[in-house]
Amino acid sequence: MDRLLNSVGVDHTRVPLPVRERLRLDPARAREWLEVARMHGAAEAAVLSTCNRTEVVVSCDDGAWPVLRAWMAADWSRRAAVDATRLEALWVVRERGDAVRHLFRVCAGLESVLVGEGEILAQVKDAYAVARAAGAVGPVLHPLFQAALRAGRQARRDTALGGVAQSPGAAVVELARDALDGDLAGRSAWVWGSGTIGRAAVEHLVEAGAVVRVASRTAANARAAAGERAQAVAWADREAAMVDADVLVLAVSGAQAWLDAPELAEAMAGRPDRPLFVVDFGVPRNAHPGVAHVAGVRLVGVDDLGAHLALGRARLEAAAAEATALVDDAVAIFLREHRQRRAAPLIRSLYEKAETVRRDELARTLRRLPDLPPQAREALEHLTHRIVRRLLNDPALALRAGAAGANDSEFFATAASLLGLVDETGDAGAG
Repeated sequence: MDRLLNSVGVDHTRVPLPVRERLRLDPARAREWLEVARMHGAAEAAVLSTCNRTEVVVSCDDGAWPVLRAWMAADWSRRAAVDATRLEALWVVRERGDAVRHLFRVCAGLESVLVGEGEILAQVKDAYAVARAAGAVGPVLHPLFQAALRAGRQARRDTALGGVAQSPGAAVVELARDALDGDLAGRSAWVWGSGTIGRAAVEHLVEAGAVVRVASRTAANARAAAGERAQAVAWADREAAMVDADVLVLAVSGAQAWLDAPELAEAMAGRPDRPLFVVDFGVPRNAHPGVAHVAGVRLVGVDDLGAHLALGRARLEAAAAEATALVDDAVAIFLREHRQRRAAPLIRSLYEKAETVRRDELARTLRRLPDLPPQAREALEHLTHRIVRRLLNDPALALRAGAAGANDSEFFATAASLLGLVDETGDAGAG
């Protein structure tokens, strides 16, 4: 039985933020989801859930896919609060090579709101680690994620993408300068949250000269994100930002709206001549929707970032094209090597069958020659072994070469039939 590799997901290009919020899975919920997915036929799976996307990469037996997909549609439609028909119109299902190519592009930042941003690499790496910890990664997903992460790093290192891409942290600085009409040197900036994006915001704000304070629900994480150039603040004291901050970055995980509109309005009334720029990276949103209507406040959310960043578009497009070519090459190499690995079980069966025949025939011959000296017996052993190896070398090479160009299981079934073997390539994966 052939094993499929598919990806299913929603992202910022097709699905509105409220739906993405409801589909977001934090690491603990992702582990639970993986356990249930296994009960519905997933042999291997990983969940990538960020502010811009929730996607699942799954490997399963061909016959299990309809059941698994139906369960996913029911589960996602329930969590998204939309009917299954609408959900299946929103999500994208990619199969085999298309699923591989998409993951490689995601790792390179080519599918991000901010094309080429590097934070996605850490997010994919974390998703892979969660899946491994849950026992959901095996011989299909392990090489896939390793290769995709490697291609993502290479795209940023070996093309211009890493130099021209705008990360979320850099976007915060650029947009804050526009909103506040000037330099950030000496300005007060607060960051709520100490994850990947929160830390990136701290780094860029510090580099821009802002006085940065970091609040996190975990004090140790706040200190780590602040480092030596920013100040860690107790989570209970975070609301001082509403009075003190010129820039407030919200990047807190969880389903709660941490920034309340009425409280912020009261604080802003006491600082009428000082505007506040708020960037909400939360999914679900960290700021109450009413925050956008508070006088003196400018609020930017994750879906607004791309629209605000037109600077350097031509350079970015050229770098993205260069990175796309690199990723396409990496995908082609991975798929070719993957298909060659699919031939390994068949080649192993071929050698095992030949070795069994060799041993049987040699034993039968030696029984008819009981007086044959030990040295002659050993010579026959080596001779027959060399003959088998030389005879099988060309068929093994042909199987590997044929597998590199095969896109389905027909090649393996035909080869197995011609060689009198059982087709053991069930973990075909990317195909």
